[in-house]
Amino acid sequence: MAAVFDDDMDEEAFLAAWAQADEDALEVLLEALPRIADTRVPLPELQAAVARIRAGVADGEWPYDYFRPAANWAKAPLPHDDFECFMDALISTMLPAGDVEDWEPEELAAVASLEHADWVGSVVGVVRAGPGASMDPEAMLDYIDHCPELEGDRDPDDDIVIEHAFEVLLPLWQAIGIVDGERRVTRLGIWALPMLLVTAWSVETTDGSG
Repeated sequence: MAAVFDDDMDEEAFLAAWAQADEDALEVLLEALPRIADTRVPLPELQAAVARIRAGVADGEWPYDYFRPAANWAKAPLPHDDFECFMDALISTMLPAGDVEDWEPEELAAVASLEHADWVGSVVGVVRAGPGASMDPEAMLDYIDHCPELEGDRDPDDDIVIEHAFEVLLPLWQAIGIVDGERRVTRLGIWALPMLLVTAWSVETTDGSG
């Protein structure tokens, strides 16, 4: 699943290599979690989360101030459809659609630095652990390190960057209801996290981002 990128690649070659990395990562994810497509959306939880998203974005409070630019809602009202609204917010935590000027560049860079294996290992691990499992950065790192589908050794020097990335993501994920106040994954999160990766790595939505 490791992507191979060369500093001498032109843009077309780089995008092709990244698209292949997305495809490879998606294949590993679907093999690890073959019943993703059969998982039902927990509608009451999704609707409650969307109500909080709408109220938070309207008030412009932290961390909801992230979503208006990141989910491409800066020049348009939030989607009327709850599912579309939730998915916009969810995907924006991994692939922001616009410039999030009020957030520190190093925070966004930390999230962008997460590799395909980091996403696969952490999501597969937390889904297998089930609702209520810890999503502390240290736990997410442990899920990555103990994911049997991942091959090769990870550089321990990356630990601090990976943990920082998940520390940045946690308040966003709490805001949209996939992580609770105790940093544990919710029923909504068990459904949403794999959907995040499936959507981000699908051919139709891949844009060369992480």
